[in-house]
Amino acid sequence: MSLMMDSDRSGGSSDGSRGSALQKRKRVVEKVKKEDVRNVKKMKQVGEDLPEDYDSEDLEVEVRNDLKEWDLYFKPGEKIQGKVMLFPNQDNIVVKNINSKLTKDQRKLFRGTCFGYFLDSHPVGFQSQLVHNALHREVYQKNEKEMWFKFGDENFRFSLAEFAVVSSLLCVGDADLSKYTHRENAFVDRYFCDQTVTVSAVDHRFMYSDFKSDEYAVKMAVLYLVTNLW
Repeated sequence: MSLMMDSDRSGGSSDGSRGSALQKRKRVVEKVKKEDVRNVKKMKQVGEDLPEDYDSEDLEVEVRNDLKEWDLYFKPGEKIQGKVMLFPNQDNIVVKNINSKLTKDQRKLFRGTCFGYFLDSHPVGFQSQLVHNALHREVYQKNEKEMWFKFGDENFRFSLAEFAVVSSLLCVGDADLSKYTHRENAFVDRYFCDQTVTVSAVDHRFMYSDFKSDEYAVKMAVLYLVTNLW
């Protein structure tokens, strides 16, 4: 993984942003799995307030008020109990399903997207414990667009720039989602007019829809990949 050491931090913030959380919509379909409610995506309109009993997946952690820049958020030996919210797709079932579901012409169109190279990806081992331990080593700093971690005597940066290097995704362009929130979307109206867009809803639509349009098939495949890969 490509990371920048603190000796390179004199230049301000990186071009990337840490990515704001997508707003969540209010309607929840009864048939949707309860665990998928947490994965509700904003696609069609600006999210509304969630019900009072909505169980957020975010863990509230109290931040010390005596932190100085480059101090560890958690003192050495202090541990926060983690909860597995994501089970990695190590067997590449998602990629296998895309390759088998799409036609030859549709796969060609899919390869033309920024996610096309994933069709050739191999199973990847993922250690959630490693990520959990790394988060215990995050240090406080003022740039909200970056995360810095202390390993040994050095601080290392992880920002959108490093994510772009690791993922090979094109992470530039307009990050403003507001222009999409009120637009009519024929794709969404066709496949999700009667339900909230959740992981299980996307899975079902992709696996069991009979796509008459190659464009819609590829759009659904991209959505299926993004909602399941990470």
